Amino acid sequence: MHTTHYGFYGVDAETLKSRLRNSIEHYKGNHANCFFGSRCKGESLYYESRRIRINDTVAENLLRTALEKSIIIRKAEPFFHKMSTASAELFNNTLKAFHGETILFWDKTYKIKTARAVGFWNEGCNRISLL
Repeated sequence: MHTTHYGFYGVDAETLKSRLRNSIEHYKGNHANCFFGSRCKGESLYYESRRIRINDTVAENLLRTALEKSIIIRKAEPFFHKMSTASAELFNNTLKAFHGETILFWDKTYKIKTARAVGFWNEGCNRISLL
């Protein structure tokens, strides 16, 4: 028996997948199936994309492949169980603890500190996994 879970704005997992897959058409300049709340729908007469339009089939196929491999397409159901963001906030606090108040993004130590924070986070990982 299939149970449909409704999450944000009454959208189910299949609708979310459909909207994400439509992003390829959006970047090609076709906004017919874009979400009604999107800028491209609301400002349709004056809308101009800030991104480069996809005109190449190779680029389109690369985007499609990356999108289909993403966790939100492969495992959309867990995104509708209304889980809290506490895990993400805790991870951000862990990063902050390893980086301190001053974060120098261009410094080699940034990568090292981030790797240490991720390792520390994964060591005590008893959180729900989406994989």
